[in-house]
Amino acid sequence: MGFFSFIGEVISYAKDKVVDAFNRFKDNLSTKKYNEESVEDHIDVDATLAEFRESIKGNVNEAEKKCMKEISVLFSDLTEKTKERFPDLVGIIKHEQEKAEYELDGTIMKYVKEHLSKNDAKFLKVLKMQPGKAKENALDRSTDQVLDDAVRTFNSKLKKYAERVLEEFTKRLDTRISNQEEQMNQRIQELEQMQADAESGKIDIDALKDSYAPMMESAVCIINILEMEM
Repeated sequence: MGFFSFIGEVISYAKDKVVDAFNRFKDNLSTKKYNEESVEDHIDVDATLAEFRESIKGNVNEAEKKCMKEISVLFSDLTEKTKERFPDLVGIIKHEQEKAEYELDGTIMKYVKEHLSKNDAKFLKVLKMQPGKAKENALDRSTDQVLDDAVRTFNSKLKKYAERVLEEFTKRLDTRISNQEEQMNQRIQELEQMQADAESGKIDIDALKDSYAPMMESAVCIINILEMEM
């Protein structure tokens, strides 16, 4: 199963749980007409929505964490292949993961709290409708729209996070490849000079050994990097 399919299934499952929960609280909103001048109505609506949010928080937060965990798997192979020779590249991935977890934590719940609220103009309009089937249907549509928008907001942030990691990683990797190529060229020149010295009888065996080892190490680095990109 692909990454995006997994994310879609997790979010869909969470949304179903939210809809089921909302249906349990919907009667408290659809059978009454909300009066902005009534303190009692304010209290009733706030209490109903707060209880609803509390009932879905666990499922929603769990879904967010599963999505974050799944996307981190995308970078595990990069981490494994770079952790020994290029630990700073691994640091980039870990830093961005921690940053994303902080930025994304509670995204869906925050959106739901802001928009399934009497402080939201569209939802307030629905709350003020006359009790009945029309109001019930309007509540269903409003809830569905808010949930879809909340998920889109989360997915957008998740996508930007992945793009940010890959962009930064690729930039650093390109720099490393360039540096390794420069080192290789330098070592080749030194080896050619040693070969010329050897032909003229000026070879220094110890210097040859010392210079040859770093050159081979650089070659291994480049080979590893190119294998990663294939």
